[in-house]
Amino acid sequence: MFIMRLLAPLILALTTHAWAKTDPAKLLTSLEKSYTERVAEIPATDDKGLQTDDRLSALLHLRYLTVLESILAGLNTTEENLKKQIDIDELTGSEKKRTLELRMDALEYRAASLASPDFKEPRTSPIEKIQKAYERKARKPTLELAKAQKARDQEYERSSLNERKVDELSEQIKEHKKSLTALKAAFFGANVGKAFELPIDQYANGPASDLLAKVITTRDQLLVTLRIDPLAVANNADAKQGEVGGINFKATNLGVILDNSSSMQPHIPALKKEIDKNFPGSHYREIYGCALTWNAAPKTLGQREQVILSMEDLIIVKKTDAIYWFSDLRDAQTPAGLARISELFDRSGAAFYVSSVDQKPKGELEPLITKFSKFKK
Repeated sequence: MFIMRLLAPLILALTTHAWAKTDPAKLLTSLEKSYTERVAEIPATDDKGLQTDDRLSALLHLRYLTVLESILAGLNTTEENLKKQIDIDELTGSEKKRTLELRMDALEYRAASLASPDFKEPRTSPIEKIQKAYERKARKPTLELAKAQKARDQEYERSSLNERKVDELSEQIKEHKKSLTALKAAFFGANVGKAFELPIDQYANGPASDLLAKVITTRDQLLVTLRIDPLAVANNADAKQGEVGGINFKATNLGVILDNSSSMQPHIPALKKEIDKNFPGSHYREIYGCALTWNAAPKTLGQREQVILSMEDLIIVKKTDAIYWFSDLRDAQTPAGLARISELFDRSGAAFYVSSVDQKPKGELEPLITKFSKFKK
């Protein structure tokens, strides 16, 4: 089991009383202190909105608040709901027990990194452990899903459509997706379709409810500040369709993340022209590099670390229904980063389109992508 290094003797088991290892009151005291300190640092604004540096700071505070909200919701989670998420046919009895331990460790880790600025990373993080455990269980249904989707696509391409075969493959696809959704809920919680702006009455009552209400109020106030911008949320509800970087797709409110490192810059003007033609009013973010790294509570970030922050901005603040990302996929990817990306797209339902001038998506990034294309130079 993951041992807390800095909050001892507090062992942060973020579940209910039935699973708790310590007094929830002590845990809440630690988290509330962290919350109070962060709120005091949120930049002030006027009716003109935030300047560049203040906006970066505000987005990092928004990240902190969304993570704290999730942790407090975990503290209020009932034993019954936790058991339901883990009690699935895809897991054996011993796997259910181990999954519970992994989830508790991951929540402990998240709380520790949030509550203490001096938190030291363990050699292998609980986030990485639970991600690898999920990957092992999800590997077979993921492969079977890809196989069924490929077979159905081939059936559609035949001159004479076999409707019975298509129906059989569609049912297999449905079952594989259902299995993967159940596994994801068991390992990471039921995030699919769970909006980022839930009101307090959508959460279960529990020991964390008072602090949770404060966090949600601050979150909503910060979102109002971040949305002081005429293009904050698209007013045009009409879906647009077109091709960008070799991918044809539809979107109502498109977010665009462009890697503007030196090797990528020659391609950006033509790409922007293509995007502006097919998806006018898109929200652009240009980042030097394409690293998919993530930390729950940073107060500053270098340019190379801002890809996921841009995704958070576009999905949570701008409410985009699709993101197009242009890069070379050469930079680092961490389990925590991939877990955050998965959460963002699961909760928002947004589509994720990726073009690369070099590498193809690997590992756990690949199944998170809606469509991928190798960019033609």
